Amino acid sequence: MKLIDLSQKIEPWSRNPYQQYVGRAMIDKFHSYEIDGFYDCAVYMGDHTGTHIESSIHFSKNGIPIEKTSLSDYYGDAVVLDFTHKKGTQDITADDLKRAAAKIGVDLKNIKIVLVRTDLSKLWGTAEYFSNDRPSITVEGHEWLIRQGVKVIGIDMLVTERDRLGTDPSIKPGDPERWPAHCLMKKYDFYIIENLTNLDKITKPRFTFIGFPLNFAGAGASPIRAAALIE
Repeated sequence: MKLIDLSQKIEPWSRNPYQQYVGRAMIDKFHSYEIDGFYDCAVYMGDHTGTHIESSIHFSKNGIPIEKTSLSDYYGDAVVLDFTHKKGTQDITADDLKRAAAKIGVDLKNIKIVLVRTDLSKLWGTAEYFSNDRPSITVEGHEWLIRQGVKVIGIDMLVTERDRLGTDPSIKPGDPERWPAHCLMKKYDFYIIENLTNLDKITKPRFTFIGFPLNFAGAGASPIRAAALIE
């Protein structure tokens, strides 16, 4: 049995200036050996910090907050679909997803968790990681996965889709339609994982995914310690 860590390190934003764009985190010494006889830290961070999972309340007022979701949703059979050949602003379509699943001989109707590999995680901690010049799983691609029975869609980049602000003149900063695939949360109960890493280290077509959220009350997301369990 082998465990592969799929989570990015959470650092104080003062140490990594780009951390603020993936959920600003402040980590301060709270007690010290010299004064208190022991050491611990005080942590302040957003619910979308680092590698995190988003529940349906993130985009749906009638959605489910993270603490009311089932733990069983975050554990189970998973696959990695390889899209490292997609560069720049190329789309990942429903047909692309079908072909990628067929290539590894997996019927996604038997899979709960699909992780999409782009290798953009290797740019973590750089300005390039936050560029909108990235692949995007189309709305139809998200919906096709959901209709196969996939409960969790994960990606090793900032977000599963491109920001439409600035590319579509009809979109304003506060419009949820900036993120049309995320808006599917108004229609379906599913989860999105962002900022995964080390997907290139998973060499088996199927494995067990583990990625439990914290029991935050009323949150739309939570950082997770994601891992692949390879038997």
